[in-house]
Amino acid sequence: MTNPHFYQELPRTEHGSPEWLEARLAGIGSSEVSALLGLVDWDSPYTIWLRKTRRAPADSGVDTESMFWGRALEPVIRQVACERLGLTVELPGTLQSIERPHMLYSPDGFLSDGGLLETKNTAWFMAGKWDGQIPDHAEIQLHHGMYVTGATHAYAAGLIGGNRLEIARIERNEKLIELLVPACDRFWRDFVLADVEPPITGTSADRGAVDMLHPFVGGDLQVTRQQISGLHTEYRAAQEAEKAAKKRKDAAGNKIRALMDGHSRLLVGDDVWVSTKGGPFRSTQFRDDEPELFAEYSTRSALDTHELREDHPDVYAKYRSTSLDLKEVA
Repeated sequence: MTNPHFYQELPRTEHGSPEWLEARLAGIGSSEVSALLGLVDWDSPYTIWLRKTRRAPADSGVDTESMFWGRALEPVIRQVACERLGLTVELPGTLQSIERPHMLYSPDGFLSDGGLLETKNTAWFMAGKWDGQIPDHAEIQLHHGMYVTGATHAYAAGLIGGNRLEIARIERNEKLIELLVPACDRFWRDFVLADVEPPITGTSADRGAVDMLHPFVGGDLQVTRQQISGLHTEYRAAQEAEKAAKKRKDAAGNKIRALMDGHSRLLVGDDVWVSTKGGPFRSTQFRDDEPELFAEYSTRSALDTHELREDHPDVYAKYRSTSLDLKEVA
């Protein structure tokens, strides 16, 4: 259940209005936390800092095409999710943590069993991230919301490819909350309030921010050897280390897979050391190996892997890619 003593609801504002934009700058929203933890490429501590300190334009409130459809379909996803769960929903506005006013949360719904709701409209090629799991970004959002509201559980409802709804219940994980809350505290204290620029990272978000703040002008620029030598050495060393690290990682991964001998997890006693993590379905290999099944389950736009999984779970498992998920162990 949510706990109203943990939060206050901010005055409701119209999406895209100056008041709405200003409220978003007053704290860290749940969609920004994954970037503070370094889990996404489209946002970063640097770009969030630029927005919060008004050094770069904040969210304009004007939707991209994908954002438009996400907002347009949110009520439909919410309605169907509630029907399938047998629950009713309330729609609060933006919530602010009383203990940590810099933590803001805009839920997609409060459900009648006390859980939170997060709705997602996603493309068909993201289906693997919803197969018995939810994307990390959505899980981080919900745990940020569970901290702000005191909720003990939440639901993620993802509409995949416009024709398949996956719903997952997420229980509150205190270890995850203990990871994200200090990250929000440090960022707000050490960078926003202190007005200190965070380090620029290798994300595409930071590349876009650098290009925006330093547009192309052409020509030559004279710098000192001291300014460039360290970065030049760092970049070249990173290039070589990246190549070597990939070879070592691939070799270690292959050895771990051999040790797993086809199993899903490796345990030492009761401790899970390694598990497999679902990835994209290898459609090209499946097409080459099983042309008749491929033709049977191909629609006009894509291979229907959901139906294939339901009808032929053994075949689906054979062609679904996996990655290794190494756990923190003592």
